[in-house]
Formats: sequence, C-alpha cells, structure tokens
Amino acid sequence: TFSPERGNVVFASAYDGWGFRIEQFAHMYAKKLGFAERILRKTLWGSYYFDAKSKTIFRKPRGKLKRMFVQFVLEQIWDVYSALQLAPDAGKVDKIVSALHLTVPPRELNSPDPRVRLSSVLTRWLPIAPAVLSMVVETLPSALHAQSYRVDR
Repeated sequence: TFSPERGNVVFASAYDGWGFRIEQFAHMYAKKLGFAERILRKTLWGSYYFDAKSKTIFRKPRGKLKRMFVQFVLEQIWDVYSALQLAPDAGKVDKIVSALHLTVPPRELNSPDPRVRLSSVLTRWLPIAPAVLSMVVETLPSALHAQSYRVDR
C-alpha cells in the first residue's frame, strides 16, 4: 500500500518541476524542532498536530493547531507560490532564497515571467528527480530479488 510515512509516495508538480518525500521535510525540521527524523517521518503525515509553545506533538487537535503536514510542508510551498507568483514580493523572495540556502541566478529571479521565477526557486529547493529516484531505490526490490516474481513466458 502507498503511504507517505513508508517512503513510497512522492508529492510533486511535474508542471512546476518540483517534488518531495516526507523524509526531506523530516530531515529539514529534525534539528530545528529537536525531534528525531524517524518521529517526524511518522508524524508529518496524518492527524498529528504540533504546539510550538510546548514543543509537543499531539494526536488530537487542540485549539487552533493545524496538522503538521499543513503547518510544515504545505504552508512553506504556498509561501513560495505567493511570493513569486500570486502576490510578487521581492523582499520576501530574498528571505525565502536565503533561508533555504539556495543559489538562484539573478537573471532568473528578476525575470518578467513569474513562471521562470517560480520554477527557478522550486526546482532548486525541491528537485523532482532526486525525490523520485530515492523513492524507487529505497522501495523497489533489487533485480535479483524481483526475478523470482517474474512471469514465465
């Protein structure tokens, strides 16, 4: 079965050229939040809620807490779309690029085409190819092992 916390799902936009697995965001937030990556891999998907004040993960919603996937993944992606395409804001774009430690050529960031700006940031932050390749490598059986499943001709 497909399940993001098992690592066999890639969230992607082929149109915009980005993709990610839960593991990427778990790795990114593990040190920042003080949780083990394995805990975040499990809790970034599903009905888990994070309270920043107490630095605690809850299984049931408390107050106005958002699901962790929304809070730590979707809102970050939405911020990039907002700053680059929906309501262009050069100052916010600079903050995003520096916070994510990206190297984006100025000619791409200053392009009059919002799709070029968006693609230049997202494909450097969340490149689709490594996400898909790592999923395939980690989840598909080796050729030697899969040979036993092969259909006779």
